[in-house]
Amino acid sequence: MTIAVNLNSQAATPVLFSAFASSPFTTQSPVKACSLDEARTYLTNLIAPHDLSLRGRGRKLHLVHNSAKLHKLNLHFIAYKSDASGVDVLAPKLESNLLVKIPLSGSAEMSQGKATTQIRPGMIYLAEPRKPLMSSMSADYQQLTLQIPMSVLLHAASAELQNSCPDALHFDLDAVNSGPAPRLFLSTLGSICQALDMGDGLLKQPMVQRSFQMALVSLILSLPNSLSDRFGDDQRSAIPYYIRRAEEFMRAHLTDDIGIDDLVHVAGVSRRSLHAGFRRFRDTTPLGLHKTMRLEAARAEILKAAETSRTVTDIATTYGFYHLSKFARDFRASFGALPSEMMRSPGR
Repeated sequence: MTIAVNLNSQAATPVLFSAFASSPFTTQSPVKACSLDEARTYLTNLIAPHDLSLRGRGRKLHLVHNSAKLHKLNLHFIAYKSDASGVDVLAPKLESNLLVKIPLSGSAEMSQGKATTQIRPGMIYLAEPRKPLMSSMSADYQQLTLQIPMSVLLHAASAELQNSCPDALHFDLDAVNSGPAPRLFLSTLGSICQALDMGDGLLKQPMVQRSFQMALVSLILSLPNSLSDRFGDDQRSAIPYYIRRAEEFMRAHLTDDIGIDDLVHVAGVSRRSLHAGFRRFRDTTPLGLHKTMRLEAARAEILKAAETSRTVTDIATTYGFYHLSKFARDFRASFGALPSEMMRSPGR
């Protein structure tokens, strides 16, 4: 089997927010054709060890690659086109770099460990270092890959934390595409690619390259990660979609007995990510927040009990509190008075 590898920039016309014209930035020396083994070697030397294969009965693969350097970051454009049903790439080890993958056309399924993510244009995917990465791509897949040394990320995090040097950094893959940060990252990267595409000489100046590196790294660090809580409260403003979904479901089911599996199903993320998100953005657990909502609903009913003639027992059991003594303790801890006291003196 042979693979045609064409690194001529005129061979690809990707679009990133209309940033590209006829070429996806700086080209390298073209390689016209090579064997499958040579293609694997080429990609291994380019980014990380690669095991490349084709799915289905096709036997041809057209590969386009261009790259550019932004100080210590490397930006790669890679396009696959095959007569097979798809292209599979296994990178057994990603060394010490975070790979930010940005699909431009087609679709892909990315897997690291037990986590599998479907990506398409308009999304980003973070492949963490020292973990095998399996990429199953469509036959017409194009992507940008931003290669960021972890040392650069940790140095930037240390500066943000005022020299408190972190020893590790992990991202919440279920939440990286929520909030404004990924859109701003893609917009910034699109502008950089447009300048590269125009051959803007300013981007060759070290000072400009360092500035762009700082901007891109800062935006990546603004995505939900293991250090987010230490960066300050400003990152808490972008509540992930899955938390909003879970909260809407809770509010619609205040009188129902719902469990964590119900919330995981509605939110569309793993149980671990749901708990981590609620801890970060709500400082509680999902079911803990649902209990708070039910207590607040019970309090609202108790305050108007004189109009409705409802009893404390009736209100408590309506909202799922069947152990009345525990309900009374939780109610007083939350509102400073027993339910019966508040019912007698609703103005307190």
